[in-house]
Amino acid sequence: MEEEEESSSAGDLTQFQLAISSAANRAASVVSLGCALIMTRLAYRRSDRLYHRLILGMSLHLISYMVWNVVENWAVPVGTPHAYDPRGTTRTCSAQGFFFQLAFCIPFYYVFLSTYSFVAIRNRFDPKKYMWVEPYIHILVHVFPVGSAIYLLTLEAYNYNGYAACNLASIPFGCGDDSPDGIPCERGPQNMEQLAWYFNALPG
Repeated sequence: MEEEEESSSAGDLTQFQLAISSAANRAASVVSLGCALIMTRLAYRRSDRLYHRLILGMSLHLISYMVWNVVENWAVPVGTPHAYDPRGTTRTCSAQGFFFQLAFCIPFYYVFLSTYSFVAIRNRFDPKKYMWVEPYIHILVHVFPVGSAIYLLTLEAYNYNGYAACNLASIPFGCGDDSPDGIPCERGPQNMEQLAWYFNALPG
């Protein structure tokens, strides 16, 4: 039986396989988005406490991240080769990549929740002695994600990643300094692998 579907760059998956994968990811993202909305509501209702304000900050970023996960391939520019059902533009692709990079705030909040716990325990859970740490946490959580997201945006580094969405990538896919054929990038930095290591893999 002949293969009726065109294979893609996403691990040579067929369009049908990509459709199944996309539907599953979108369904899971909708469920996660619902959970994030519930978590945000509960944290907001208890926002008189430092712990819940930190959870509130994290859950707001989680909502943003899940929204763009639901959008997924629809943000990829129309006409992108091998992409499944692309409906977006270069701007929607850049926006998706930007907010994906900004989502590093989520694990950073988790890290600083440990800092909060340490300071609270050291001060025997006396709010007057550990409340000072809150503004520093909110600021430090955002320094790298916001700074790197803006910097990568100026490099036009958010493009279709060859799988299902827009993230750190240059086009055409596989171009740049590490291309075995020496293919120059038409959009995005030539040293994408190096940037992906510094701004994605290392902080992750």
